Amino acid sequence: MNGLLSYNKIFIERTANIGVIPVDVAINYGVSGPSLRGSGIKWDIRKNDPYSIYNKFDFDIPVGEGLAGTLGDCWDRYFVRVLEIEQSLRILEQAIAQIPEGDVTSAIPKRVKPNEGISYARVENPKVNLDFYCQ
Repeated sequence: MNGLLSYNKIFIERTANIGVIPVDVAINYGVSGPSLRGSGIKWDIRKNDPYSIYNKFDFDIPVGEGLAGTLGDCWDRYFVRVLEIEQSLRILEQAIAQIPEGDVTSAIPKRVKPNEGISYARVENPKVNLDFYCQ
């Protein structure tokens, strides 16, 4: 699909130089995720502020480079997502390799009880970060 669509002349004409989000606008409007990376900013919360088990995986942060048009255009945002699919496969391969032998359900507690006190966590979403604050 990447070879069929990404460098297709018609697709490029319809996405390159369209809907450009310059770096300053992306930051000022709180753009995050692949849309932010499409503007060329190398920020991925899984790397910069790891949560869950992302710190156990080796993966790259794809960013827009203006390869088909203006940096931060629709094509860059699209292509960042294509490259992120490849990185997701890298993460999956590493995760599968780390699955322990035997019955994995025996290591999972039947009841999860969070620690007392205040907790804060955030994850990345395509448009804005999703933050959780619990007291």
